[in-house]
Amino acid sequence: MIAFGVWDIFYYLWLKVFIGWPKTLLDPDLLFLFPLPWWGPIIAPLLISLLMIIGGTLAGIRNDQGYVIRFRITEKIALLAGILAMLYAFMQDAISILPTDANLLSQLKPSQFNWQVFLVGLFLSGFVVWRIMRTTSYVSNKNSKSFFLIL
Repeated sequence: MIAFGVWDIFYYLWLKVFIGWPKTLLDPDLLFLFPLPWWGPIIAPLLISLLMIIGGTLAGIRNDQGYVIRFRITEKIALLAGILAMLYAFMQDAISILPTDANLLSQLKPSQFNWQVFLVGLFLSGFVVWRIMRTTSYVSNKNSKSFFLIL
């Protein structure tokens, strides 16, 4: 999580250094083409990356302190809902014309980014990170399983 978040932030930083783009954090970017075209303002994936860095760092710290991180079913559902909401915000335009063929998808142009849906998803995901960090269980055995294995 941490590595991908850092990579993503530096990806945009180096684009700015080498080619002068993006001009602003609100400039649109085509993020992926699979399974559908995803696009959104630069700041959206950067916010996700920041959450991944914070969550991964906190989880690593808590794990090193001897805490075991477990996801309750409600936290799993909230995290999944948050992720799906953010994905929908990125792919909303492409989803709206389904079913379609590759030719029509290739001609699709982005419309207004759905900030409301994205921010709900980001909030849900951030809330899960906060909740899990507050409700971890202490284990005196430092050889306990890594939190990555407990997911």
